[in-house]
Amino acid sequence: ALSAAEAFDLHHRVVRADGSSHGVHVRARRIGDRLVGAFEALEVVLQRALVDRIASVSTFAASIAHELNNPLAVAIANLEMIAAELAGNPMLDEMTTDSREALRRMQTIIRGLKTFTRADIAGVEAVDVQRVLESAISVTNHEIVRRARIVRDFQPLPAVGALEAPLGHVFVNLLVNAAQAIPAGAVDRHEIRIATRMAPGPRVAVEIHDTGPGITRENQARIFEPFFTTKPIGQGVGLGLAVCRNLVQSFGGEITFESAPTGTTFRVSLPIAPRPAPQATPRAIATTGGSTVLIVDDEVLITNTLRR
Repeated sequence: ALSAAEAFDLHHRVVRADGSSHGVHVRARRIGDRLVGAFEALEVVLQRALVDRIASVSTFAASIAHELNNPLAVAIANLEMIAAELAGNPMLDEMTTDSREALRRMQTIIRGLKTFTRADIAGVEAVDVQRVLESAISVTNHEIVRRARIVRDFQPLPAVGALEAPLGHVFVNLLVNAAQAIPAGAVDRHEIRIATRMAPGPRVAVEIHDTGPGITRENQARIFEPFFTTKPIGQGVGLGLAVCRNLVQSFGGEITFESAPTGTTFRVSLPIAPRPAPQATPRAIATTGGSTVLIVDDEVLITNTLRR
């Protein structure tokens, strides 16, 4: 029935066939003898607000990453030189090694922020997937060894078109997530299976499967959402899978997953690398002794480091 009031609001909840639901807001007002209504799904409003928030935060993250990158590069370069000068003292060697590792971890986080806020990566190269996987396993072994056995199921594959370091970052992230999905202390009952195979396209597919409890239904739709995380504060910022998807897509690939109460499988599909073009024979360049290099940069710390 039409309300006799000048305006009214109605809130209603619609339940879908799969059991999920969303709110609908109906606002109407009377203009003369007509009733004009506006229907708006609250879910759409919330999604729009989330997109706006993500855009704002990603812009801020890009600014922070840019401001931190130069001083961090200076610290790493200078520490490398300090380590070379102090080599031979076991305690100082250990301190500089730990410091360099800490700085590299910071660099990885900053690189992830920059990757998330920049959709493209310039150029690709032919990358050996198995070699990158072995490196990623080596890096994450300390997380895996307390929780599960590693099972390799590798097939001979052609090189893929990617970049080695970013692709390694993807595999490290997926392996750490797989390990952390499994409770510690039951290695004999759990495994992380890493499989490679050819896929239609033709493409190369890498699958990382864990025997954890799976991803809950309500979280499955959000796991690639930037800044969404189920980890406690201080253990994750929710950028890992968002960055992974961004990287894989920048190589022309795809990342998908399947999850059940018996485990989760992430699948990375990558295009095969194109055949390299024939290289021209390099010409010999005559040398005449010493050279001078001019370094120009708006960051004095960078120029000082390069001069040293």
